Amino acid sequence: MITDRYYYMRLSEPEKRIYQVLYKGVKNLEEEIVIDGIHPDMDTVNRIYDALTADNPLLYYFNQSLLTVHMTESGTIFVPQYFCSREQIATYNGRIQTIVNQLMMDLQLEQASDSEKVRRIHDYFCLNIMYDREALHSQQLNWLIASHSIIGVFAKKRAVCEGISKAVKLLLNTANVKCIVVNGNAELEENIPHMWNIVKIDGVPYHLDVTWDLANSKDGRICYDYYCLSDALIQSDHSDYSGIPSCGSESENYFARNNLLFQDRRGLAGYVSHGLLNHQKDFYFRYVGKESIESVVHELVELISNEMKKMEQKARIRSMMNPAQRIGRIFIEMR
Repeated sequence: MITDRYYYMRLSEPEKRIYQVLYKGVKNLEEEIVIDGIHPDMDTVNRIYDALTADNPLLYYFNQSLLTVHMTESGTIFVPQYFCSREQIATYNGRIQTIVNQLMMDLQLEQASDSEKVRRIHDYFCLNIMYDREALHSQQLNWLIASHSIIGVFAKKRAVCEGISKAVKLLLNTANVKCIVVNGNAELEENIPHMWNIVKIDGVPYHLDVTWDLANSKDGRICYDYYCLSDALIQSDHSDYSGIPSCGSESENYFARNNLLFQDRRGLAGYVSHGLLNHQKDFYFRYVGKESIESVVHELVELISNEMKKMEQKARIRSMMNPAQRIGRIFIEMR
């Protein structure tokens, strides 16, 4: 297991000292954490606090969106808000450790390559963890706490982006893969706060948004729309993030790695036609040609429909699109 405290390493030496004292105080459930001789401004406090919460998924038991700070003549007093008792934390930690150890064995992560570790953990989340949409509107404190932390993933198998990205970090770090949490915005109907990960595969960083992939994985079909993206790709629908490694490679991207990246309609039509001859039922691709993904998918649905008629086979043809990432998926359900 590695300890990947990326944000800690970006702090100045005085800021690292505050981070260390805060970390120790929170671990010990101290009601007041006193640092003598230091009077940081609130921007500095917030930067350190963000680093502390992003680096340490196992600090799930205190309020990570609120920190009371008192400045005195002699120094600074930090007053954390805790959600769990010492006994509850011990119980949760025991359960989390048991689940993590079991997943390490079940997913055979010990001897796998970095690439395989990332894929297996990504796929596990897509098949076993639910996006907790109800938590976004819940007024129940316990539910909110769980869904925004690793507790939601490991105890309830449902969470929102914060809990999911921190659980992904914990698992990958346990499997000796560098992984950090990223804070930014998601461009859906409007920009909303969002969290995802950056992973390093053989030393090369990639964006990984497991939350969006698991939310779009249906009927056993795993979604890889946000698997190992470069900065250029993630910026199509993610924004307002900073202070993270530059991601310039697409070598581990699902579509590049599996030869599912097409630059013209002819090549894409050939892929579909060849697949139909081999009874393929699921066509998944990224299209980077000049035509819109909507027109390309529509054209392919017609091609498949005509081919099915020629073979006198009845089928339902369904399609999904991700215009921002220029991804299409067409699957055939035989009748």
